[in-house]
Amino acid sequence: MEVLKDNHNELLRRREINIVVSMDKNPSFTEAEDIIVKEFKTDKENVVIKGISGKFGRKTFLIKAFIYDNKETKEEIEPKSKKKKGEEGETAPAPVAEAPKEEKKEESKPEEEKKEEAKQEEEKKA
Repeated sequence: MEVLKDNHNELLRRREINIVVSMDKNPSFTEAEDIIVKEFKTDKENVVIKGISGKFGRKTFLIKAFIYDNKETKEEIEPKSKKKKGEEGETAPAPVAEAPKEEKKEESKPEEEKKEEAKQEEEKKA
């Protein structure tokens, strides 16, 4: 493992790191988190992986990540991810009861009114 960049951003209270890792296959985000936790001796809850990139045919991968000073800072700064259906913490919205549909007005109208409306529509078309 080689550290390419290791800056401490005082304003956002985090370390911004870029590291190159040699592996046989592309590391997953959880594997990348584990590597950073071991190397930089930090808590897993403070690490945010921004990206993992590699080039075809090479066994080296660039991992870009942020290590926040504490969990509260991470929660303040990082955007919240949208939860998918079925994940914990999300309650399914209650089904909305549909209002009974009104009967068509034409059915309740007498025959004469229907004929008058048909004539008016024909006049509009012409």
